Amino acid sequence: MKQWIRHSSILAATLTAFVALSSCGQQSYGVVQSQQDSGSAGGSSIAPKVDLLLAVDNTGSTYSVQAKLNASIKSFLATLNAQDWDFRVTAIPLTGTPSITQISASKYDANSANWVAPYPGAPHTSTIPHSMYVAPENYQVSVNSTGTDGYEPGLKNIGTALASSAAQQYFIRPEAILAVVVLSNGEDSSDGVDYSAYPYLPYPTIASGTLNGIKNAKGSALASSVHLIPVVSPSGSRSCTALGGGTAWAATRYVSAGQQIGGHTPIDICTNSMNAVFAQIQSQVSAIKLSYVKRYIQIASRPNEDTISIVKHGSNGVDISVPKSVNGSAGWVYLGETTAPMVSEPIAMDYRTGYMIQLIGDAYKLTGDETASVTYLPYGVTPSN
Repeated sequence: MKQWIRHSSILAATLTAFVALSSCGQQSYGVVQSQQDSGSAGGSSIAPKVDLLLAVDNTGSTYSVQAKLNASIKSFLATLNAQDWDFRVTAIPLTGTPSITQISASKYDANSANWVAPYPGAPHTSTIPHSMYVAPENYQVSVNSTGTDGYEPGLKNIGTALASSAAQQYFIRPEAILAVVVLSNGEDSSDGVDYSAYPYLPYPTIASGTLNGIKNAKGSALASSVHLIPVVSPSGSRSCTALGGGTAWAATRYVSAGQQIGGHTPIDICTNSMNAVFAQIQSQVSAIKLSYVKRYIQIASRPNEDTISIVKHGSNGVDISVPKSVNGSAGWVYLGETTAPMVSEPIAMDYRTGYMIQLIGDAYKLTGDETASVTYLPYGVTPSN
């Protein structure tokens, strides 16, 4: 018996009683009872999907940051691949035309020379055109330097890029988390105020249209799966060490956007090296993964439903026996052979077809690193007296 759960144990225990057959030359045989770990909701048995958009400041004052960025991004993507993330990454400028021309992706993308099927029977196809694909080990951020005299419509540019046909067709996946990372030493001026010319003006509230252009890039129903992580100077700096000692504006609007789109705190671009920046980005993206909720368990074979037993291993170390659901009550219900998402929240992800068990009620759902053990006898086999 085989089960496709990477890094999860599949244990087998021999049933203590044997099935007695007639004496007509037939031999008795042993029945195997299956026991397996469901795998954690955010664990390595499920390749968590994230689409990562890097929105990079391309004004003259930060153009040099691209060299540091490219020195770190290859290591960052290699780490995501090693941690079994199913990722896509692309970059756009914060000023000028925010077009998407290159997309890199993980080993789970069919363009990869070292392709790994994300689940048994996965088709060897990708929505990324081969002409746009760049292997993670070769990916570099390249945005042309622009002199804008302080005008930086970053949030508007991000919304424009996400609404483009290239993003909608080739980059954004409905079943993936969308994470936008803003890297800038400036302040957003999407709503028409040039802060370099008028530094004394108050920073206006971000227009709802500007904010919604990012938040609803996948449709309003999936807004909770969109995140914005600002890598900026929260309070401003006259000596931004990471950028060679230049000036950094207080990025009030970028910080506000991060709070409103995913609830993220800013990463200070002036006090962190680029390697440290990506380490913190990875930490924030991993925190998103730990919020994953699993409400379905796939088992290896058709079970005798009457013999199913499930134990949830809670994050607090306490094991909970999950009862069978009766008329929709909290507990477990066997669905038979069907298709279900291995991650249910915050977005349905990693659909698989097989023999499925549904966990009903918040007390029995699996969150983050929680797991469940399932034991059962095969279909057609009954327990011995």
